[in-house]
Amino acid sequence: MMIRRSNIHFVLYTLIIAVFASGVHAQTQNTKFESIGLFDASHKNSLGAGIYHQSSRAALTKLLEQTKGSQWIALEREINHFLLTTADASAIKNDITVLPGKDLFTLRLNALLKRGLNKQAFDLFTKIPDEITQDSLAYSGVLSMLLNKEKALACLETKTLLPRFKDKPFWQELNAYCTLSLSTQPHEAEQKTIENSNKKIIQSVLSSADFKFEYETAVFSALSPLERAILTAEDRITLQNAYKDTPTQHIAPLLQQSHIDDETRILLTMQAVRHGILEINALTSLYESLNEKETPVKGIGEIAALYAETQKGWIPKKRRDKIERAFALAGKYGDLSLLPFLPVLMKMAPGDDLSLINAKRSAYLSLYSDAPFPAEWIKDLQELSFEGSDNKNLEELRSQILYATITLSKHKNEELEIAARKTIKPYQFSKNNLAALKNITETIDISTDNSDKVQYIYENDFDLTENRSYTMPPPILMDTLRRSSENQDIGATLFLSSAILGGIERKELYLGTLSDISIALRKTGSKQLSRHMLAQAILEIEN
Repeated sequence: MMIRRSNIHFVLYTLIIAVFASGVHAQTQNTKFESIGLFDASHKNSLGAGIYHQSSRAALTKLLEQTKGSQWIALEREINHFLLTTADASAIKNDITVLPGKDLFTLRLNALLKRGLNKQAFDLFTKIPDEITQDSLAYSGVLSMLLNKEKALACLETKTLLPRFKDKPFWQELNAYCTLSLSTQPHEAEQKTIENSNKKIIQSVLSSADFKFEYETAVFSALSPLERAILTAEDRITLQNAYKDTPTQHIAPLLQQSHIDDETRILLTMQAVRHGILEINALTSLYESLNEKETPVKGIGEIAALYAETQKGWIPKKRRDKIERAFALAGKYGDLSLLPFLPVLMKMAPGDDLSLINAKRSAYLSLYSDAPFPAEWIKDLQELSFEGSDNKNLEELRSQILYATITLSKHKNEELEIAARKTIKPYQFSKNNLAALKNITETIDISTDNSDKVQYIYENDFDLTENRSYTMPPPILMDTLRRSSENQDIGATLFLSSAILGGIERKELYLGTLSDISIALRKTGSKQLSRHMLAQAILEIEN
């Protein structure tokens, strides 16, 4: 096994040193909006009013500034919930002076925009009850307005704020754009401002009502935030096709465009759900609206049509045929196109109604949902029997789905689980990561206090390393993660987990690192999050 350290963690390494060398500083007037959120204590996605208890302002500031995200579905969803939770910010440990633009409200707003959650950022900004006095907060807030096609509101806010920030080029250019685009009269000073600007897109938008920007990832990324926001607000972006991996910050602006075709809108909505920008019901509603059209949508529209058919009260075999057809089509468009089918899929029996490979795909899709995973699958999978030359491969696939089901479902039948585990043949754990994940999952579940179990995991994960190279995070990051979790610092634990995992290619992840992160999350009360992450790792093992 080859182990190497990732250079991507250097910035985090240096920030941790700075954070834990910080002293205590007084709170300032820059913190007045920090407790504001969209999820109050009664909201299903709220993480609770006490999420800042034991939090270090220095640590959260640095981690919020560096947030980039990872491929771990439940973890990134939980971070989004953290950013939107209404909480008591007075509980935070003020170990640095709060500089303008470095308060938690502005940092959360910027993090939401960076993660592509433009609508949520706009809704959060509009919660501010008082006049804004900080440039950085006003800047992000007005951008969120434009990114949500709230041009009139953004321009009104600009006129209000201009006297305070009139020496800033951003506000001069935005004011000039608002004045020239909303007036039919000549305005020489504003026209000169635009002409002297290096933002050619604004000039093009103002000079021609027919101007369209043909989207290309690299070109759009190279534009200034203001240019991208104005193109979004003006509905000037055209898109020939939806890229499979559209940058997160580009997805919402593209979805705001009224003239993209139906297939492109579906593909973008799938990506939006993947990144937590939209919920599954947005894709479901899109399918339902497409099915109301007189002319069927070709291509991916067939999946939408199949969704409508599976909602009918048909006999199981006909429904199963439709589901199998949908899975076949999803091979071209991506499994996320099947997310609206989840309620139906979770009611189907693996190995009977669903082929095992499609049951595995369904289990993975469930990671995007908050709905309970069906514990009935444990018994269904346990009772399967296999015959023929392919039975060994089917046994391995069944074992994989079974462990994911045990990990995901909130069952209370210990006897059933013990019996289910016994159906898994020992030889299945001799050649892949499933053995390591089995051991990690079972060991972590032994007790709520898992600190004394870590060594046991490393000693017994005989298949933890295999014969390939791994990227290891710097020990100081893992030590900081452990300290954060022991201090019940929810925010730091979440963001450090994301930063560590985001800096490692999935195929190079050492499972011991995932084990440490899972334990850290459980110590902050995030047991279900931990289980979802372990289930994702189980389901991502290739058969």
